[in-house]
Amino acid sequence: KPLSILDGIFMPIKDDIDCLPYPTK
Repeated sequence: KPLSILDGIFMPIKDDIDCLPYPTK
């Protein structure tokens, strides 16, 4: 499923953004 692939790529990116001083909303 494309969604699963996107999730696998987006999750690490979201984690990286979480470390940055930016809103994660």
